[in-house]
Amino acid sequence: MLQVQIDATTVGLKGDVSMQNLNPSLLAQVIKGCQQSHIDTLDLAGVGQADSACVGLLLAVIKARQQAGLPAINVCHLPDSVRALSTLYELDSVITAS
Repeated sequence: MLQVQIDATTVGLKGDVSMQNLNPSLLAQVIKGCQQSHIDTLDLAGVGQADSACVGLLLAVIKARQQAGLPAINVCHLPDSVRALSTLYELDSVITAS
């Protein structure tokens, strides 16, 4: 089960981010959290397995922040599988992580 945790400056994800468990409600919750002006980090340290659904989530967050006129979000602890997919899809310049 995927959990979304929001604190002072960070949206954190815990669990697997996959096609099986990333439903529209959870996606909306992550996007809404990341659109808050005081949020500057999306922390994926708690993510176990991740597939292309995680790439889609990141793209949705990036787009939502751009549309809201907010600065780019800092993505930290990007899973290796998502980093590999970002490279495969030539999204390295779009999905940047620390």
